[in-house]
Amino acid sequence: MEALFVYVSKKLEAIRYGPQPECSPLHCIQEIKTLAFWRAVFAELLATLIFVFLGCASTQFVNREDDKFSEEARLIRIALAFGLSIMVLIQMIGHVSGGHINPAVSIAMAVSMSISPVRALFYVGAQSGGAIIGGLLLKAVTVPSWNTTINLGVTSVNPQIDVGQGLAVEIILTFVLVMVIYGTTDPNRTDFGSASLAIGLTVATGHLAGVRIQFYRWV
Repeated sequence: MEALFVYVSKKLEAIRYGPQPECSPLHCIQEIKTLAFWRAVFAELLATLIFVFLGCASTQFVNREDDKFSEEARLIRIALAFGLSIMVLIQMIGHVSGGHINPAVSIAMAVSMSISPVRALFYVGAQSGGAIIGGLLLKAVTVPSWNTTINLGVTSVNPQIDVGQGLAVEIILTFVLVMVIYGTTDPNRTDFGSASLAIGLTVATGHLAGVRIQFYRWV
């Protein structure tokens, strides 16, 4: 009975995603000919677009005279906006593309041979394109004067430190994020919990930890 269930499941998967190429993740280039591959690439583009739009939109009242929130409340608002956004987006596209939504994650997955270098290359291109489109879309729907006074949440280094220190913070926080992703999605875990929740909270924590150094955004 179990064999029949597995057989039917594979048939349904083949109908939904089409035939999958049989090759190792390191050398698989035939996957670019499949519908599932391009659907995953588009999912990464769309998710990164939404992530940048929602996250950067949360910074639009920072340092404005009509913003009644304290500085601490603003930081929490930004951190939660990015963390909750990534959590929802992973739930939305995780089953399609893996829900990377970050070039660092895609590159790490390629290095560990969880995905092919070809897929990682297309993912990074889609994520970069989605981020650019998301930024342009946010700029198009915000007050023009905010583009210079608030700069749409663009990351900058605290003037009290140098670029090398800012880079070190980026490396540490990105390392923590990637390790959490690997840990929460490890198939050898007996208790998975909610991977998207853990990743979302990690992104929010990273913003709370690094926002005073990097200003607003680290992913």
